[in-house]
Amino acid sequence: MEHPVPRPDTMHALRWGADAAFAMLAGLQLDVFTPLQGGPLTTVPLAEAVGVGPVRLRLLLYALVAAGLLTEQDGRFANTPEPQRFLVQGTPTSLGPRHRHLAAQWAFKLHTAASLLTGVPQAHLDFAQASPEALEAFLRRINVSTMAAAQEVGARYDFATTRTLVDVGGGAGGLAVTLTQLARYWMIRTPRRSRPWASI
Repeated sequence: MEHPVPRPDTMHALRWGADAAFAMLAGLQLDVFTPLQGGPLTTVPLAEAVGVGPVRLRLLLYALVAAGLLTEQDGRFANTPEPQRFLVQGTPTSLGPRHRHLAAQWAFKLHTAASLLTGVPQAHLDFAQASPEALEAFLRRINVSTMAAAQEVGARYDFATTRTLVDVGGGAGGLAVTLTQLARYWMIRTPRRSRPWASI
């Protein structure tokens, strides 16, 4: 029986997947998705909104289209449903400044081979020796993950009648703060007479 000749399909998929991931990171760092909240834009006004040149931004926008985060029709770009819900800054469902966490995590992972070769972690934070600035930066980065977790928890469970929340080991408190903000958001959107907690 003749065996098929292996093709580098998995390798190519991983390579293009990395390109899409880094396009997403650049889009987050430039906050490309927020100006598109109100509807499609062409390259020029979008470039003005994020403060970059339109020619170079155009290349990134098409990379984001290929990644499935934007759509394009007649030169007008728009968010797909996921970034519209999770990557538009300032909305209750926003995942926040996630790019700082992603950039740090991916930078750490680039040192994996060196860590294995030397037997010494090449990308780590020594909490005992770190400066206050380094510790604050670390907490801000992990806070993005806790905020994302809070969004997921808030989507799965109803906290309408919850009056007390204890956040133990939650870093900078992103979980507790995000759940509280979500509760306030739904309080505003829900008529008082239909709130189960209105009489508390």
